[in-house]
Amino acid sequence: MANTLNSALSNAEGYSATSDLIYNYLNRRLLTKFREEKVFEVAAMNRTAENAGKTNKIDFKKFGKISRGGKLLETERVPIQNIDNESVTMTIYEYGNGVGITEQGRQFNSLDPFIEAVDELVEDARMVHTLSVRDAFYTGTNIKYAGDATGLADIADSDKFSFSFMETLLTAARLQKMLPFRDSSIGNYYVAFMHPINHSQLINEMQSGTNNVKAVLWEPASSYGSQVQLFPGEVGKYQNIRFISTPLVKQGYDSSDSDTYDSDLDSSGTTNADTLEGLMVGREAVGYYDMMMPNLRMDDSDFRRIQEAAWLGYWGNVKLQNQSILKFRTGTDYS
Repeated sequence: MANTLNSALSNAEGYSATSDLIYNYLNRRLLTKFREEKVFEVAAMNRTAENAGKTNKIDFKKFGKISRGGKLLETERVPIQNIDNESVTMTIYEYGNGVGITEQGRQFNSLDPFIEAVDELVEDARMVHTLSVRDAFYTGTNIKYAGDATGLADIADSDKFSFSFMETLLTAARLQKMLPFRDSSIGNYYVAFMHPINHSQLINEMQSGTNNVKAVLWEPASSYGSQVQLFPGEVGKYQNIRFISTPLVKQGYDSSDSDTYDSDLDSSGTTNADTLEGLMVGREAVGYYDMMMPNLRMDDSDFRRIQEAAWLGYWGNVKLQNQSILKFRTGTDYS
């Protein structure tokens, strides 16, 4: 495909050109990756806006529960009640990024760097979208700490993600009335995003033979069966929590990773221990709305000596139900 693309990127004037055919191909490539390779969006609600139009303020409806029903006497009427609802306003923002490639760089390479640059833009658009949804989850205020820690300053390297801690998370979720997702094939469930270090901590615990009674409740994703559609990065299930391993959760040990580094988690615990912060979420935790899906724009400058490409999109996201978000913090030791 690369040779076909390169042969199409030329014109009679000797300058590299991007034809409508190539432009449409690249745009389809962007939309395909954007739609299929989601991370945090799998647990967010892509809801229809109530007042979508020429405004950057969108209203979402979130609904409360009805009061419990009960016994009826023969002469009693069935009680009718209104469902409580509340509007949550979400702001739509414009997002984008671009690259420029010189004509000389395109002419003197066997493979067109412009195509490679556009591939980088495709990945960038996907990451910007999923990180914006992630940050909406992190506005939740419910937090649990691993091990014996009761606060961020108490976190030690040895406060690892464990089966006992998963029981703590499950109990906390039920007590705060986290709304479970519903699926006819596997029943109600929650979704947890944990760091790969947390996954390693869990594997080490299984290999050490501790907590064997609880470990038997762990079901690796490979054993689900064909009736369950796996989330990207899903590694397994404990009772009714489905775990996704992703390096995109917040962490305090690597300041060079601007996508995930949070200085509040850096050397925050006892003995200057660094901290990881995962997410356990339920239904209606976060809503997002794509007013305009990312699309590519092409331009040139300096007498066509520089070819430019950019992606642009309009979307917004907002926290809907704080009770459906539970952040969890652990140490980083996985030895």
